Amino acid sequence: MAEIATEKVRLLEVLESDGRIIVPRYQRSYSWEIENVSELWEDIANTILKDNREHFAGALIFCDSSPSKEQLNFEIVDGQQRLISLSILLRVIYDNLNSKTGLANDIYDHIERGRYEEKRYFKLTLGETDQEFFKLFIQEKDRPAQGRRGKYKSHKRIVSAYNYFDLKIKELIKGKRRNSELVLEELFKKLRTHLKNNV
Repeated sequence: MAEIATEKVRLLEVLESDGRIIVPRYQRSYSWEIENVSELWEDIANTILKDNREHFAGALIFCDSSPSKEQLNFEIVDGQQRLISLSILLRVIYDNLNSKTGLANDIYDHIERGRYEEKRYFKLTLGETDQEFFKLFIQEKDRPAQGRRGKYKSHKRIVSAYNYFDLKIKELIKGKRRNSELVLEELFKKLRTHLKNNV
């Protein structure tokens, strides 16, 4: 029986790499309930922020589906719910930053790639049911304030995950008005260095 080689990488490294990550058609829509989102946040808050330790967040499995060497595409076979949730968390952190320079741009680069290039693209492409809503609500830099309801259960789950993370981020920075940017910068740095996955 052949061995499958895996390697432990930082979860955000996946979003920093070149190429699109595509949720294939056969994968389910966004299905995480608040319990799942809460568990991810508690792992981040307790292990990464409080204890300053690495946290292993499970496996991510990708399949190379690139049409050419110039256009890299990777289908995510396992771990898409976690990756979508992390993208939502990054958007919440971005939205809670007062200034939209420096740190905000670094965070947004994990959502949309190619800031300094001709061809910009969203890093994560969801399935047919969720993509348009996810693009408008999470990925678009200047998104409309209305339209946060969605018409499918998966859309409502995306909104619920956003609202949950937003509440937790606001709790994290509460009373730290002057230092809120530093708190969010520390969170982002720790997400980059301490949240690991096998790929």
